[in-house]
Amino acid sequence: MLTLSSQQATELLRYAREQLFVQFGLKQDNTVLPPTELDSLDFQKLNITLRIKGVLRASMSGKGATLTEAVSKAIHNCLNDKRFLGGPVVASELDKIHLELWVQVDKQPLDNTHLDEMKKQFELGVHGIEIRRDNHYAYYKPSVAITSNTQRLERLLEKLCKKARLNPTDWQLDNVLIHRTHWLHYIEPMKGSKEATSLFRLRSRRESAINAETISQALYLTTRRLCASQRADGSYNYIYNAYKDTFDNEAFNMVRMAGCAYAVARASDCLPEIQPVAEASADKAIRYLLALSHPIKTSNDGIFIADGTTRKRSQQGKLGTLALTLLALQFGPFSQRFANERKQLVNSILSLQNTDGSFQCYIPQKADPIKGQNFFPGETLLALGHEFKHTQDQRIIEAAEKAFPYYQKYFQTDPSTAFAPWQIDAWRVFHEIQQARKNDQSTAYAEFLFAMVDWLLKYQYTADNSPCSDYLGGFRVGSLPSMSTTVYVEAIIRACHLAEQLGFEEKSNRYREAARIGLAFSLKLQLTEEESFLFSQPELAIGGITHNLLTFQIRNDFDQHGMTAFIAALETPSVITHRDT
Repeated sequence: MLTLSSQQATELLRYAREQLFVQFGLKQDNTVLPPTELDSLDFQKLNITLRIKGVLRASMSGKGATLTEAVSKAIHNCLNDKRFLGGPVVASELDKIHLELWVQVDKQPLDNTHLDEMKKQFELGVHGIEIRRDNHYAYYKPSVAITSNTQRLERLLEKLCKKARLNPTDWQLDNVLIHRTHWLHYIEPMKGSKEATSLFRLRSRRESAINAETISQALYLTTRRLCASQRADGSYNYIYNAYKDTFDNEAFNMVRMAGCAYAVARASDCLPEIQPVAEASADKAIRYLLALSHPIKTSNDGIFIADGTTRKRSQQGKLGTLALTLLALQFGPFSQRFANERKQLVNSILSLQNTDGSFQCYIPQKADPIKGQNFFPGETLLALGHEFKHTQDQRIIEAAEKAFPYYQKYFQTDPSTAFAPWQIDAWRVFHEIQQARKNDQSTAYAEFLFAMVDWLLKYQYTADNSPCSDYLGGFRVGSLPSMSTTVYVEAIIRACHLAEQLGFEEKSNRYREAARIGLAFSLKLQLTEEESFLFSQPELAIGGITHNLLTFQIRNDFDQHGMTAFIAALETPSVITHRDT
């Protein structure tokens, strides 16, 4: 199978750019030196894609016996591509164009009679696909699954049939030939570089070192992006599709909004280089949340934060919103700035604890008291633990001691990946508190949180079970490893720190390794400068944490969890200074 060195790809891209000017008559063809030394290389198909500030202007293949001939033909075809922005590329756009090179190097047939077998052999975003039936033919490069946000093979096949002018389900017919294809993908040298950049899944092939510098930079970029997405009222935009440059706030979630306020407040207290921007953003976010507060019936001096401003939503709230808002008020200047509001939030939260130790998760309570228990109580206990450090409020200790047996049994009865992360961090904080108070309860807290981490780790892709190197460190929760990895990694890092403090060497080593490979996967989800050519508004994309490796969709809580995972790493030096052996 053909491979290209960075230097060879650079030469082909140079030739392609010069051909742009040749075909506009702005450069003489006889002055352009083709990289003929590459003409002996065997390839199957070549595509050139042209973009301007993330907007697709042309994408065409070129037929030729040699790579240089195919490049020249592909450029010619691109300049006659009328599908985008109402017409072909014009001369004034030449200096703005960003040029991509795709080379198909191999293909294998797929058995279209067994979809499950096809799925085992085909990976969305990695493989291209082509279909042929009689004189009907069409192909997709690997990128189509990503740019169209298509996450099911059957849906991709239906779209491909449409492109080939076939019926959507014709891919299942006996006389249809389907091949998976393998491509190389390169973009022109980035600023400050002399060689082409190789891309995979439309992302740079980067393997980031796990150290203080890379994690600090990752935190900086994600915090900057989330702050850039803040609206005038203080809320953070909910969903942003970086590739399509579209916003979606239809399902705006107040709990996740409060989580973002917490993450930005904590980042402002962690990174001096972004402190002024993050502090101002967090302050605005907190005020947005508090402006939606109303007196709560369960407490004489308490408030709840409404789910919205409509009549119905203004009477409804969630425990998670209260908890994460309280958590946001624990960091930076906010503990003093909003001291009275902290008291009100604590009173409200404590008033929502039931006699069995569980917490009421909705205001008013829903018919199903279990709904919300996987998320909100863990957030609540973590917020209360941090609050205790400020006030030494004994009611908080009593609430934790009351909650512990209930939630320990809850997990033992029905363990959940949604439940574990917040609870792990919460009981780590209460372990610290009880240990300082010389209370034996701290041992039970540690045993419980370590049990949750050990259970959680069975879902992580490791060198022994990962189906591909891209998934290493991610967690197999759902169809693909996703941003939920950042949630689990944060909890594992916090548990690692506690294991170190307690002298549990085997446990801390195991958690540290899991955290490091988990951080490495998390960094793959972060959009970086290398991908900026794909985006119309890079400032709203770069630093964002995407849902998985198959999409450019960013949600505000994806950033939130990425940020707090990075903060946890920076606060646990052994995780980012340990050298793998």
